[in-house]
Amino acid sequence: MQSIPSVEILMTTYQGEAWLDVQLATIFAQTYDDWRLLIRDDGSTDRTRDIIRFWRDRFPDKVVFIDEQDPSHLGDLASFSALMSASSANYIMAADQDDVWYRDKVAKAVSTMQSLEQQHDTDQPLLVHTDLRMVDGNLREIQKSAAKHRGLKPSSGATIGNLCLENTAFGATLMMNRALIKLSLPRPQVWVHGDWWFALVAVAFGAVKALPDITVDYRRHHQNISVNLSFADSLRGVLNPLKHRRAFYEKLKVNYRIVQAFLDRFDELLTERDRRTLRVFLDLQNLGFWERRRAILRHHILFSSFVRTVGLLVLA
Repeated sequence: MQSIPSVEILMTTYQGEAWLDVQLATIFAQTYDDWRLLIRDDGSTDRTRDIIRFWRDRFPDKVVFIDEQDPSHLGDLASFSALMSASSANYIMAADQDDVWYRDKVAKAVSTMQSLEQQHDTDQPLLVHTDLRMVDGNLREIQKSAAKHRGLKPSSGATIGNLCLENTAFGATLMMNRALIKLSLPRPQVWVHGDWWFALVAVAFGAVKALPDITVDYRRHHQNISVNLSFADSLRGVLNPLKHRRAFYEKLKVNYRIVQAFLDRFDELLTERDRRTLRVFLDLQNLGFWERRRAILRHHILFSSFVRTVGLLVLA
């Protein structure tokens, strides 16, 4: 019987023949070796499945091809959920089919997770994440640091109020412990960002550790969804407050959906303080001008960046 490694890397693929070989090569080049790759293809019609079989046949002890004989198209959420259900290692990492991992990515995550476990009980939900470099399809640099580009300061320590406004944990960089996976599943039926969901669970019931290191080249083929509130936005808001306030709350619709799903799931388990923060966030738009600002400050519903928080207080 094959022993369970300390780390399982979960990857769902779809029409990935253009990038998959490169990504798999970077995973097999990791300096930390006690890992196993669980990979599921979501019904590709190109050479993706042949590429998976090539690597599986070359490294049969390292690659597990989930649902090989049932290549049905489930969609990203259900496909990744199938992988999580099949996983059994203490630590879980997510991998996109088209990224490039730095050689010490797994080693840094394991070392940080083990350090985090020394500070907390191992049965607490724990999450580790890093920064990443955004590149185009040909690996040309778009942004050296995704965190700096988005105005995030994850090392300052995420809170429930902070995560209402922004997700500071990039999915391609996550490592989660078994306790986090167990408490997080099943994910809600409504579509939500997986990394955001895991970050909320870890912050509410365990701990999150953010490393400033860049460990992934993340190929960006489209614009990611985020509330990118800059200081310039706040200045424009001063000139036309009603228009920009409406635009701001329109951007927050994704946030509302995630926060509401989280509150629905964990209402009875949350501390009174966190429960109140989530409810206040969902009701911000209905509060008066000064009451809204007092609520933001009182419940620490703030961006990780000081500049973006100033913009929030001007525009909200």
